[in-house]
Amino acid sequence: MARICFARHFFGSSPKHRGMQRGYSTERDQVHFPTTRCGAGLPVAEENTAAQDPACAIARLMQQLGRNYVGQFNARHHRTGTLRKGRYKACLVDSESHVPRCLRYIDLNPVRARITDDATAYPWSSAAAHAGLRNDALLKPHPAYANLGSTPEARTEAYRHLLCTALADDALAAIRNYLQQQRALGHDEFRAMVEAKTQRFAGVRAAHRPARGAVESRK
Repeated sequence: MARICFARHFFGSSPKHRGMQRGYSTERDQVHFPTTRCGAGLPVAEENTAAQDPACAIARLMQQLGRNYVGQFNARHHRTGTLRKGRYKACLVDSESHVPRCLRYIDLNPVRARITDDATAYPWSSAAAHAGLRNDALLKPHPAYANLGSTPEARTEAYRHLLCTALADDALAAIRNYLQQQRALGHDEFRAMVEAKTQRFAGVRAAHRPARGAVESRK
């Protein structure tokens, strides 16, 4: 019931807030959804678990969900407070080669979480729709997905084949690092373009601090 209510609030929100939905996956403790913001040419991979530009329409969507869905959930379960562990995270994604990889990352998330052995059998993700096993009027396929084949049958067959292959560890690590640090996931040229437009560093930084001996040796 909680997931049905969440979906109703999310997909029932204004398109100018939620953009064009390219996929989704909801688990017990997290939600992933790749979206293309209306009026923007860069797809965004979202996770509801550090802040993005408050002027962004997606930020307003998360605020809307917090006001409406969380309020109803708390009233139903006689509780107070927020549901999320922290502020949501988002990263820009290079369309050319990284969007299909992010779609697989999201649709295969229930499999990695050991919720199911078959991604297409999980009812709370876009895997079945991308694989041609279910119609989902809420989704608007990304052009990168359309490039998988010249016909709908060819595209769904190609995507089913992709779902049968787990993402490599380095690909998983890259997606997670760029999402956690909210950077631009893509080729060097893509990150350079994002940095030129935003005047912000778009690559990932090392997650660990330098060893104590290394710091002292530079003094």
